[in-house]
Amino acid sequence: MEKYSINGVSLIKNEKAIFPMMGEFHFSRCPEKEWEDEIRKMRACGMDIIATYVFWIHHEEEEGVFDFSGQRNLHRFLELCEKWQMHVWLRIGPWAHGEARNGGFPDWLLKKGYKLRSDDPDYLALVERFWKKIYKEVEGTHCILGIQVENEYGHVGGLRGAAGEQHMRALTKLTKTIGFEAPYWTATGWGGAVLGDLTPVMGGYCDAPWDASLKQLPPNKNYLFSTVRNDGNIGSDYAPGMELSFDKDAYPYLTAELGGGVQVTHHRRPRVAAEDIGAMSVCKLGSGCNLLGYYMYHGGTNPKGKLSSLQESTAVGSFCDVPELSYDFQAPIREYGQISETAKELKLLSMFAHDYGETFCNMQPQFAGDDCESTSVHTGDFQDAEDLSAFRMITRRNGDQGYLFVNNYQRGYEMAEHKDVMLRVQTADGKISFPKQDIKNGAYFFYPFNFPLSDDVTLRWINQTPLCNINQKLWFFYGIDKMQYEADEKLSGQVLISMDRTWAKCAWRMKKYPNILFFSALPILETENGIEVICHSDCAQKNCWIIMDATVEDAKTWIDNGWKKPDIIPDFLHVEGDASTICVLSHELSAADNQIVASFTHTDVNNCIILKEKTDFSMEEACAIDDTGKDYREYVIRISYDKAYDAAKDNIFLRIDFQADQAELYLNGEKIADQYYIGDVWEVSLKRFDFPMELILRLYPLEEDDKIYLETQPYYVNGRCCSLKDIRCVYECKEKL
Repeated sequence: MEKYSINGVSLIKNEKAIFPMMGEFHFSRCPEKEWEDEIRKMRACGMDIIATYVFWIHHEEEEGVFDFSGQRNLHRFLELCEKWQMHVWLRIGPWAHGEARNGGFPDWLLKKGYKLRSDDPDYLALVERFWKKIYKEVEGTHCILGIQVENEYGHVGGLRGAAGEQHMRALTKLTKTIGFEAPYWTATGWGGAVLGDLTPVMGGYCDAPWDASLKQLPPNKNYLFSTVRNDGNIGSDYAPGMELSFDKDAYPYLTAELGGGVQVTHHRRPRVAAEDIGAMSVCKLGSGCNLLGYYMYHGGTNPKGKLSSLQESTAVGSFCDVPELSYDFQAPIREYGQISETAKELKLLSMFAHDYGETFCNMQPQFAGDDCESTSVHTGDFQDAEDLSAFRMITRRNGDQGYLFVNNYQRGYEMAEHKDVMLRVQTADGKISFPKQDIKNGAYFFYPFNFPLSDDVTLRWINQTPLCNINQKLWFFYGIDKMQYEADEKLSGQVLISMDRTWAKCAWRMKKYPNILFFSALPILETENGIEVICHSDCAQKNCWIIMDATVEDAKTWIDNGWKKPDIIPDFLHVEGDASTICVLSHELSAADNQIVASFTHTDVNNCIILKEKTDFSMEEACAIDDTGKDYREYVIRISYDKAYDAAKDNIFLRIDFQADQAELYLNGEKIADQYYIGDVWEVSLKRFDFPMELILRLYPLEEDDKIYLETQPYYVNGRCCSLKDIRCVYECKEKL
């Protein structure tokens, strides 16, 4: 039986420090039939823990009528997590937020007149009744690693000071009296929230769509290396952030709400890039974080309510409006299960954490003094996010071993370029100097120093970022420049393999095959009996590679299954050491190759124009709203499925390129999907809706003077836009390897 504990630095498993990766995925915001595939995707992308809210309003919308069926079936979700060896961090509220209606409280509860989020006995009695229902769902499962009580309590509502601490203790006591058990118990700690003796988890977002501003926000402090863990901007629409209510040095630095993206609001619509999340994560690593927990990691769709829609809105007293259905969040895995570039970016860090987390956890951040040499660095305050010329660097180290972190990325702003920088680290036996390099705007990385490869061989330095290793023989790195290194002894049985960042993001590690590293631009997932690739008809890269430890793994099984051994090592890899200890195999995918599975006709309801393949009328025509008095424009989308496909396994994504305030899709008169415009092509899974033959697309006009912050501006005609630019489909299928 595993033994878990915690100290002031990290989580502990069987007396060893661990660095887990955690991603938020709301089971009740995803159809039950999709859960298992989505859990497998999170596992493939390197997540160890799934965090999930149990929204009260999703399960007891009508007083006394509980619903844990279908996509609200918590027990079934936990069973699937357990099947795929995924831990769960259960966030049981009772108040949650999560952009849910009333923060997750049912409407009927608000009408009771009780003092909510307090020790009011009538309120606590209803909480106890709800939690007992949750406990029945939890009984018999064994995957829960942590439980979070309440959310942002004492910051976003609730009591502060001694009264707040008392209420958190009362809630925790109630959960344990009911029977909940978990190795770890947490509370959100930012913004002045109280803990009630629980372990704090922190957060940080690349932008603040809840902010009232309609302008670009100032440079975000989450791109600094800092000992400050508090992001007081979270929840600032409800209350201004306050100082931490606890001594941060008494607890490990754990996060539960690093933004894997952001949920756009109607008035503020940031457009998130993978680098926004990657650079912020590297800053948290350098600053001492020992648990990277992302909110959200997997986007979702709000379930349909019986009495009302279930999203946050100004109509029910919130400060923001969000889409009624879509909770895509621009997350690493999107609303309909699309694995994004952000997921691949964060996979770099999960692979590092899995192989090097034990020693990394015990390394402490130390701000560099004179540890670099250049005429262009140290020109400003590296603790001031608005100083875009300052050189941002920190080390995490334990004695003379550690990592040197650099970040020259600031979302939405251009950082100064630093030329001919020589990075240096002071150790007991002198300074370690890395080769000179130019550090351009947008660069972020970390280099190891005194990095042990074996008992006999240590890398004094290497100008690459560690990715992972196989059996401590094959050591994988990625970087900007060509690999250079200095070792204290000649490599003996050790092989250094480097690549650029693009190829590193194509690396996949399967727990079932610990001696192999897979490379594919397409996602690779474990199945019950092997592995499979998610193929897309629009992906140009159709080759997969595997690199294995030839001294352990037998290549014959793979060759018998169609893999081929190339004459030379692929040119995307740079190898140092004895290459005879590695085996490289390649495989060409056949699935989704030039498949045409659907065609469209689009009827403009307003003007009765038949549009084939894409809208070919002028921008002026596209932006014109007809004179029928409607405040929206509609299209009938008729879909003909031209190919016999496996409806149980395959998928077709409808890609809608529009410019308008928002878009909605209707099936048989019911709204099934919606999206605010942010500048991206909108993707919708047709499989989720059983491959419909006809849909209605509704676009609402966007006025140039609307009070909305847009990072990506559309094309306006006479101060308005409401255009359908293109519709096409992408075929997705799975190919077993």
